Amino acid sequence: MDIQHFNSEHYSVNLLENIHEYFYSVKFENNTPVHTFHSKSCKKVTGYEVKEFENDEYLWFRIIHEEDREIVKQFVNEIIQNKGEGRIEHRIVHKNGTICWVLNSMTTVIDEKSDIQYLNGFLMDITNSKKTELELKKLYRAVEQSPSTIVITDRNGSIEYVNPKFVTLTGYSFEEAIGKNPRILKSGSQGKEFYQQLWETILSGNEWRGEFHNKKKNGEDYWEFASISPIFDFKGNITHFIAVKEDITQRKLTEEALRERERQLRIRNEIMEKDLKLAQIIQRSFLPDKVPGVKGLNIDYRYQPLDKVGGDYFTFVEKSDKVFGILQCDVAGHGVAAALFLSLVKSITDRISGKFGDDPEKYLDMLNIMLIKEMQQFFITGVYAVFRIEDDAVFIELANGGHPPQVLYKAQQNSFELVKSSGTVIGMIEGASYRKKELRMQKGDMLFIFTDGIPEAENDEKKMVGFEDDLIALFQRARRRSLSEALDAVLEEVSAFAGKENIEDDILIIGIEAT
Repeated sequence: MDIQHFNSEHYSVNLLENIHEYFYSVKFENNTPVHTFHSKSCKKVTGYEVKEFENDEYLWFRIIHEEDREIVKQFVNEIIQNKGEGRIEHRIVHKNGTICWVLNSMTTVIDEKSDIQYLNGFLMDITNSKKTELELKKLYRAVEQSPSTIVITDRNGSIEYVNPKFVTLTGYSFEEAIGKNPRILKSGSQGKEFYQQLWETILSGNEWRGEFHNKKKNGEDYWEFASISPIFDFKGNITHFIAVKEDITQRKLTEEALRERERQLRIRNEIMEKDLKLAQIIQRSFLPDKVPGVKGLNIDYRYQPLDKVGGDYFTFVEKSDKVFGILQCDVAGHGVAAALFLSLVKSITDRISGKFGDDPEKYLDMLNIMLIKEMQQFFITGVYAVFRIEDDAVFIELANGGHPPQVLYKAQQNSFELVKSSGTVIGMIEGASYRKKELRMQKGDMLFIFTDGIPEAENDEKKMVGFEDDLIALFQRARRRSLSEALDAVLEEVSAFAGKENIEDDILIIGIEAT
């Protein structure tokens, strides 16, 4: 290629070589390219030397990014066909492998015959500005597509921009909002001091965060959580404010509904607590306030109730100087309903004690019949024992309805034994039959009647005291000289067995000693 000829005919070499932009020129003869010139600045833009372009006439095309080659090819063809000029932005692959953006400006030089003589061009590296442009476009798309409301105002509060979410939420169009003050959204529920504090914060250069109670164009109220920040120029002066706001209307409605629900629950809980306390007072009133004095018997008891209402119940039936009855039962369930059922149990036992109080079988049979008749949803476990005091012994008849076995202490043998008797729970099965068991106590013997709070007490290994040998062992450890001391010792043993575990049931134990 005759570069010297090319330069002497048309251009000053020194001028071209001192241009900072990458300049190229394609010479045409008979509308066909015959030679291409590249300025030294080609290396700064592409990484390739002039000689590499001279040695490879298609290098200029291969460095175009493969995705842009077709549009560049079309662009060049249009310039040539129209014998005009134009510019295009496209990507090239730098010699080091990086992708660069260039601004490619082309113009044609026409001779007197209107044929193209030269196609001249400048290639300017615009990678940095293109990155900035792409970032701005990305930011703009993010703002436009944001699920949050975005408002930009000037320093005086006049709206200059709102995003589509603002239009959707408030009902104001873009054109209606521009130039207005955000006060068009005020509902009037937030006072002057609220907005004064907001302006003081952002005008001092700080971010403000808070909630707005606003009104849409159609008059509908809504809530927003907003973050408002100042925008500064290069000198540090505030020029604009940007508000990013989230619609929290549903959250506020939910919070209000929860508060109302909590208020209603508090009222209900207060009523329930009052009802439970009243039920506890009534339940306690059902229990004997003192132990009756019976010649030939020493009677004592210990009652350790839970805070829950319901549970254990007992009563004494004094038939005569020589005949004495004890009913002990455990109501299924807890709460006000159990306490009401307990009142039914007391009512029935008061009614039947006069007629059946000296016969444990008939007593439980009748109690079962009447409970089923009055209220079949609840049931009890229970034991009824009749003590007949003779000169040399105490004879006992007892019937059991699903209650734990009793423990009998024989003083002469210094031994404990379980008193087992069968019988289903009371108040559930029609036609249930209860059979009595007969015992004999001599002086010093003790009979212990208790609810399931003792045998069902659990320790931290979830092991229960049980209803067999371990239960007898507990009473053996609790053996004391007096009945009162023995009852206290039983409770202490149960507590020691449970350890840190909470006892989940009432504990009632009645002790009867033959004297």
